[in-house]
Amino acid sequence: PPIALKAAVSLKGCRFDINCLMTVASIGAVALQDFTEAAAVTFLFALSEWLELRATSRARNALSALVQLRPERASLIHPKSGEIIVVPVGVVPVGALVSVKAGDKIPCDGVVMEGQSTVDESSLTGESRPVRKGPGDVVSGGTINSGNTQMTIRTTASAED
Repeated sequence: PPIALKAAVSLKGCRFDINCLMTVASIGAVALQDFTEAAAVTFLFALSEWLELRATSRARNALSALVQLRPERASLIHPKSGEIIVVPVGVVPVGALVSVKAGDKIPCDGVVMEGQSTVDESSLTGESRPVRKGPGDVVSGGTINSGNTQMTIRTTASAED
């Protein structure tokens, strides 16, 4: 069985893991001629491996969905002229001011400096109701400014973080 093969590979690498333990338990049950116990142990372990694989897969899919939420561009406010420059999200430095119009995705984690609006955080928190945000409130990258007001945000993390 695959459990015994995994155990052999582990032992070959001088590691004793759960596969080794389950193989010893199954061999012991067979040696005691308790075949139902051997079958039960093997079945339950195979079931737990399947559940673990499924949970890992779901977590991986959820993480890649979060990565897809990140916007591609940010409206960076030039520090000297105050002019808005559209740049790729990856080049927005920590501490920069970004402008987020109504309906736009927030490019990076940050703190609201100006404007009061509602932010749809359902993609991160699952909360179906938009949250009211104003000056001093923390916002997360990938969430959406769902209100009617533009906000100015000082970034506290880059998009890569």
